[in-house]
Amino acid sequence: MTDQSVSTTKKNFFKTKWGILVILLFSPFFLTYWVWKQHWNPKIKYALIGSFWLLIFIGSAINSSHTKETPNVIATQASSTVAVSQSPTAVPTSIEEVGKPLSNLFSQMKAGGDQTGTVYIETDDGHLQAIKQADGTWLVTKIHNRWPEFFVSDSVKRMSYDFIRDIYNSGYSIKQAGVTINGSGGKYYRAFLGVNQSNTNAEWKEYGPTNFYNWMQSVETTIDEPRENRTVIEENI
Repeated sequence: MTDQSVSTTKKNFFKTKWGILVILLFSPFFLTYWVWKQHWNPKIKYALIGSFWLLIFIGSAINSSHTKETPNVIATQASSTVAVSQSPTAVPTSIEEVGKPLSNLFSQMKAGGDQTGTVYIETDDGHLQAIKQADGTWLVTKIHNRWPEFFVSDSVKRMSYDFIRDIYNSGYSIKQAGVTINGSGGKYYRAFLGVNQSNTNAEWKEYGPTNFYNWMQSVETTIDEPRENRTVIEENI
């Protein structure tokens, strides 16, 4: 086989799809070889080849770094999503909206029959407690220890009003109903309504949070009164 036929065979191979694929796969080496074979100033050839390989190295390093960081970004986003999904999205309009603990309380109060004692229901944010007195009346309290964002005046008024109204609307003989809401930084809100004050004005159940708060202040008693006659509001919000 002559030199011309060998050259023709090589030329024909590199014109095929396999030849083009080989060139693409090994293009950095082909390009380096091509520059090296040119009759140029050696300094120019060294500069071109060095710059070419430096760009390849930088590109590979950037791609590797991005690949390693991507799982961490995804993990961070997933953790943030979980955190946002576990947080409360709105102020409940009624205590019964939070896992129906009040319904559970009433069920256990009913199950106790005529026996005196205490019904205690744990909730995600505190607890509910109902104490049955010897005379058959109940002292019902809600302790709320979460969601410091509730410490906006309208929010705590709404929460206490809804709870106390629901207790007095339960059909049980209530001596006193109240709410204690505790927050960070020493903030708190306490509202307790005795049955004697409740009976003086049946319309308070239709007042709404702000009017109920104002009415409670107008009928407030001292803390030394018996529970059925004790109506107090204490706050630091």
